[in-house]
Amino acid sequence: MCRQLDLHWTCVMRLIERWVEASADRKFKKPLRVIGVDEVSYGRGKRKYLTIVWDHTRGRVVWIGQGRERCTLDAWFARLGARLGARRSRRIRVVTMDIWQGYIGSVQARAPLAEIVFDRCYIERYLAQAVEEVRRHEFFRRGGIHRDRVRGKKWLLLNKFRCLRRSKRRELMALLAMNRCLFKTYLFKEQFEHAWTYTTEQRMRRFRQRWRALLNWSRLTSLIAFYDMLMSHIDGVVA
Repeated sequence: MCRQLDLHWTCVMRLIERWVEASADRKFKKPLRVIGVDEVSYGRGKRKYLTIVWDHTRGRVVWIGQGRERCTLDAWFARLGARLGARRSRRIRVVTMDIWQGYIGSVQARAPLAEIVFDRCYIERYLAQAVEEVRRHEFFRRGGIHRDRVRGKKWLLLNKFRCLRRSKRRELMALLAMNRCLFKTYLFKEQFEHAWTYTTEQRMRRFRQRWRALLNWSRLTSLIAFYDMLMSHIDGVVA
C-alpha cells in the first residue's frame, strides 16, 4: 500500500513538474510586483512539501517547487534571475507568507526591496495553538469533573464567540465559569480579534502594547510566548 502511494505521488510530481515547465516561460515574462509564498503538504515526512509562488496581481500560480526550505525558494529566485536578469527580483514590492524562517531569509537576501507581509490566517493559527496548549495543561492539571468538562472542548474554545450557536455559547460559558485559566485565555483570544480592525501601523502597534500589558499578570506562558514570537517579526505582522 505504501509503495502504491509513493508511486502515485511520484506520478503527481512529474505531472506538476511538466506543467511548471510548460507554463514557466510564458508566466515568467510577465512583471511580478506582489507575490505570495506558501507551502502545501502532500504526505507524511519532512520532504513531502511543495512550495508555491503565487502572483497576487493576476491571481495565478507562477511556480511550484518540491520542499519548503530556504533553498527551495532560492531556486525560484535563481530561475527568475537566470531568465530575465537579477533586477527582476528587486522589482518585487510585496511578498505574503507564513512566519517561516527559510522563506524570510530567502526573500530578504534575493528581493531586499520587497516588504514582507505575514498572512493573518497563519498568525491566528499560532494563537490557536497557544490556546490549545492552555487547554491541554488544564486537562492534566486537574482531575475529576474538571477534566471531564475540559475534555473534547478544543474547537469550542477556538471558535469565535460571535460564530457560536446559542447552545454552544451556553456550553462555553459553563466551561469558562468553572476554569479561571481558560476564562482568561478565551478573553485574550477574543480581544486579539480587534487587531485586525486597525488600518494604520501606529494604531496597530499601540493595540499590541495594550494587549501585552494585560498579559503581565495572567501567568499564561503560552500566550506570552505567542506575543514574543510576534514581536520578533513585528514589522511583517504590522504590515
